[in-house]
Amino acid sequence: MKFLKENLPVLLSKKFWGLAAYILLSYLEAKGLIGGEEIIHLTQLVGLATGVGVADSVARKISLKK
Repeated sequence: MKFLKENLPVLLSKKFWGLAAYILLSYLEAKGLIGGEEIIHLTQLVGLATGVGVADSVARKISLKK
């Protein structure tokens, strides 16, 4: 873990893994490898959660600058 924190801290980020999951689900859905109403909702849920996390992070950084 110490190695990851020092050299690859992005791999410990929830936002990174949320974005990676969203991209993977969208790609698999576009290729037709997975499908159905559940996958569409799961992709939207992952995208929404990741977007909220990013927006929260940006808002916290802005509020600290004041």
